[in-house]
Amino acid sequence: MDEASKFEWLKKPWMYTKPKNPEALNKWRQQWVNYILHYCEKEVIHVINIIDLKRRVPFNNLDEKSFNDIIKTLVDKKFAKFYGNKEALRIYWKSMDEWIRHVWKKACNSGKVILKGKSDVLDVEPKLIGMPENDLSYIISGLVKQGLARWINKKTKTVKIILQTTYSN
Repeated sequence: MDEASKFEWLKKPWMYTKPKNPEALNKWRQQWVNYILHYCEKEVIHVINIIDLKRRVPFNNLDEKSFNDIIKTLVDKKFAKFYGNKEALRIYWKSMDEWIRHVWKKACNSGKVILKGKSDVLDVEPKLIGMPENDLSYIISGLVKQGLARWINKKTKTVKIILQTTYSN
């Protein structure tokens, strides 16, 4: 299914108001969650101010109650968490485990086997620019915890990627 037909429902005016029917409500929420995750991945958004998101098309067409319900659903389903003073959202369009595996694969494919902290991780995968610092640290530590790298210097967050592994996926 191509992107245009996948989100054809965005053209329907009733999709911008929270349904009352419980079955329709669940489907409506899921469609919006899927769209926000797709949107943030496409735009490479890791953290976004909630007011800024509300001002963007198509979110600006949602009434306040509907928009807030979608945000709450994102958080409840662990696809987002409030960030800062609850004024922003940290969006997880990939899980942290997916990012760990992704960074390992990119490092292996690029031949960059020594990652000297966060800047080298960003060099390996520029899509991580804008990700919170603590999440970048989590990815580096996760590489070691999952047996995909070993520490060279824990203080400087320097790791050596393990190229020969039985890791699958």
